[in-house]
Amino acid sequence: MALVTEVLDGLIEAMNIHRARLEASELEVLRYRSILSPVRRLPLEIVGEILLLVTPFTAGNLERARLLDLTTVCKHWRQAALATHRLWNGLSVHGTTPQCAYDKILLWFRRAGAIPKSLHYEAPSLPCDCDDSDTLRECQATSPLLVHLLSEGPLLQHLKLNISKPGCLRNVMTAIQAYESQNHPEKRPWDSLQSINLVFGAGAQWGEPIDPKETMFSSLPPVKAFRIQLPAPWSSFTYNDDSRAALPHSATIFISRLTTFTVKWDCAGLKLFDLLRHCSNVETLTIDFAYRSPIRELRHTPAFKALARAPLTLPKVTELRLRHTNTDILVYLTTPALTSLDLGLNADLRECDQFVRNVSSFLLRSSAMATVQHLRVHMLTIGVIPLRSLLYKLTALRRLTLDSVACGGLLFFTHSLPPLPLLTELNLLQISVRYNIALDLYLLHTRKNCQPCIVTVTYCQEPCPIRESEWNTFTLSLTRTRIDSTFISLRVLPSLAASGIYPCDDQD
Repeated sequence: MALVTEVLDGLIEAMNIHRARLEASELEVLRYRSILSPVRRLPLEIVGEILLLVTPFTAGNLERARLLDLTTVCKHWRQAALATHRLWNGLSVHGTTPQCAYDKILLWFRRAGAIPKSLHYEAPSLPCDCDDSDTLRECQATSPLLVHLLSEGPLLQHLKLNISKPGCLRNVMTAIQAYESQNHPEKRPWDSLQSINLVFGAGAQWGEPIDPKETMFSSLPPVKAFRIQLPAPWSSFTYNDDSRAALPHSATIFISRLTTFTVKWDCAGLKLFDLLRHCSNVETLTIDFAYRSPIRELRHTPAFKALARAPLTLPKVTELRLRHTNTDILVYLTTPALTSLDLGLNADLRECDQFVRNVSSFLLRSSAMATVQHLRVHMLTIGVIPLRSLLYKLTALRRLTLDSVACGGLLFFTHSLPPLPLLTELNLLQISVRYNIALDLYLLHTRKNCQPCIVTVTYCQEPCPIRESEWNTFTLSLTRTRIDSTFISLRVLPSLAASGIYPCDDQD
């Protein structure tokens, strides 16, 4: 028995040794397989694009830390991140960031190479008490770090400032003028700006000086793109009767140079049209009405009746975007150069009756029925027949987006000529599961001698009643049997993929 026990113990010990060697060999196999993994063989450009998807356009503290953590995963990821300059061209700085962070910011922007750079500064708290003679507090916007960056930092293309009031902006410009540079750069970052976004705090009093030379517009650099979120409607600039006087001369000159203009306007009256009257060179115009209307109950006043008879002409506007409003504003505008119309509505039930009338009259008056190539409509309930009557008149339409538009379907049913023959991109977003998308796809496909079209669909709830693989196989077989039919490619995306309502407006 002792001999058997001894032999058994030896076998068990040998087995344990072999098991340990096997586990070590398995680990070695896993290491070598990881080296040969397809993920490791991805080109640097692909890894860089993946990193871009998880990094916002302007990185704040948390986003910067997350990106730096990703660069420590492996050497390949770090090389990919450093080679992707777009990861480093945007930066968000808070008012509490100490001035000693200047060198780190320079290093961050240096990794962006020669591509345009963007800086976002947010004041530490709102509102600012810098104008209060009782407190004598320093202005929150005159951060030494911000003044240093705008005076002798890297050249910037875009600047976004979240500050309390226009007085804070004037303080920033005064501090930049008084800054004594040690390096004496040929051109200050402030002077190189091509785009500015100003966001003023809620409830801030406008308080612009009477002297035009002292207004903020007189000292702003001559940018081509300008975005401004005006104070709330109870501020003196937007609400009081005295605020409806003419704009200062410096403001009109500044606006007349712009080619891209975005304004958040949530007050009533003619002040908006006085502002737009100077947009003689604006090509892309975006107006966010914050679920309000500049017309309201004033449409029956003599001033608005006169404006309706002779609408304001915006001669160079090719792209018009309206946000959080109804189509009443279109009655008072004319855009003869229009090629793109983006209507973000406010789910007003009256739009069911007036949408087609207002949009059609606006396009006819602008002679744009045959020039509009892109139409986007968001948040609308309307009958399919009136919507169809509008769409079929847009003979040059190439891209159509209907986002949260309830119309019932059968958009492309017609007995006459093929509808929208030049359409190459159709986006039906947040549609109901009861929408018979397969029928509309088939009607699109049966059009003869039209451009191939990519259709993107998202549903407001799951599950999706149509599968893109089944449709694409079906349409491919149809195209082989009918040579003159139109090839339609379908993409079905998750609802969250279309959660960004205005994807082009907030890149800064």
